[in-house]
Amino acid sequence: MSITARRLTRALSAEYTPPGGGAVPGDYTNLLLWLKADAITGVADGAAVASWPDLSGHNYHATNSTAIERPTFIVNGTNSLPVVRFNGSQTLGANAPTSGGEQTVIAVIKPSSLSGVKTIRGGAVQFRLEDDSIQVVHEGVGLIAKAFLPAASTEFQVLTMTLSTSSGTVGMWLGNVCGWYGAQSAGPFSADTTGIGVSTIWGEVFTGDIAEIACYDRVLDDTERTTLVTSLRQKWNAVYPADLPAPPNGVFTGQKVAIIGDSLTYQSGAGSVNVPASLVNAGWPSGGVWFYGVDGKTINTPDAGGYTTVQNIQQCLTNFGTPDVWIFTLGGNSVGAPDRADQIQAVLDAVGSEAKVLWTTMGTANAANDSSILSLNTLIKQICGDRPHTYVGDWFAYCFTHVQDNWWSDGVHMTTGGYAVRNAFVAQQSIYASLVE
Repeated sequence: MSITARRLTRALSAEYTPPGGGAVPGDYTNLLLWLKADAITGVADGAAVASWPDLSGHNYHATNSTAIERPTFIVNGTNSLPVVRFNGSQTLGANAPTSGGEQTVIAVIKPSSLSGVKTIRGGAVQFRLEDDSIQVVHEGVGLIAKAFLPAASTEFQVLTMTLSTSSGTVGMWLGNVCGWYGAQSAGPFSADTTGIGVSTIWGEVFTGDIAEIACYDRVLDDTERTTLVTSLRQKWNAVYPADLPAPPNGVFTGQKVAIIGDSLTYQSGAGSVNVPASLVNAGWPSGGVWFYGVDGKTINTPDAGGYTTVQNIQQCLTNFGTPDVWIFTLGGNSVGAPDRADQIQAVLDAVGSEAKVLWTTMGTANAANDSSILSLNTLIKQICGDRPHTYVGDWFAYCFTHVQDNWWSDGVHMTTGGYAVRNAFVAQQSIYASLVE
């Protein structure tokens, strides 16, 4: 996009001034489509929206030629700003392309319920909800990614998806919290039009309110995405989830995180999926992540390289410095160890009483029926629960309520898709751990 076009989109958005001079979608290059309800003029409260103007400069206005299928304009939808309301039979369409190999879609929405499939942006790549699940769907392949964080029907929220065929990755964020980031092959595209509130392939429609949508034909970088999302959250009072982290240039500036784990963290054979990348996408600065993982690692006995976890901690302190959060994803190889409580305590003692710690519980495909894992998780919760500045990330509980067969390669170790979900979970939990007192 030219500088002139960027200035134009800024001027067109003059009716809303972001708090503190915050970002608007037109501030970033490669903007393909920008719809915001507060740019609609000449439409009365409760009247049908025949045309939703595109502010990208491309004039991909979203329209519907059939009057009874047009969504409704609601003057005071949220935060004293209007929204466009869809009832399940109302849709809009635009000529903006959706088949690019590099994409970002950011949408401010509030679904009317969390049941059924609700398309936010349709086309070659469908961005949608299925019940409370945020999903990215390919026109030919079908479902290619599903976030582990649930959407809400009681609050406005900012949802983001990114797709990169060059790097083979898909990302999804709820607010600024990463709900999925991992390797995924999307395949070729053919469909090339945009449906607003409808899938142009399967006809699945949205019910609820849409306040703003911005689509780009590139992947916004972390700073761009978090800055824009933060501004949109303020504008639309999109408060869900309430415990969002600040963008990387806020809470995480200059901060560090260290993670020590076993094969579920080392993830040999898992392709490009990895924990450090998920942590960076959750907001930790690139270069601010120290990582140690090895197959068979116990809580604190020598691993295949001859190192205990306490020795790993000393390596980190010497070579990386003191992290702001320590993450331990250990325990699966110590389920039967009689001294496992002493091992956990030795690790916690080594980081110091003031250190912030995240320790994840153990989850497997059949963990709910494994008494040794249940006993280990109870022990982790007891010991860590008694320590200040410590947060237990209950991966077992998440697996118990969300587990899918295609996560697991052997019941304990995971598929590439399963690791992507686990990594996103650990990354999200690291945010909570950074905020504990």
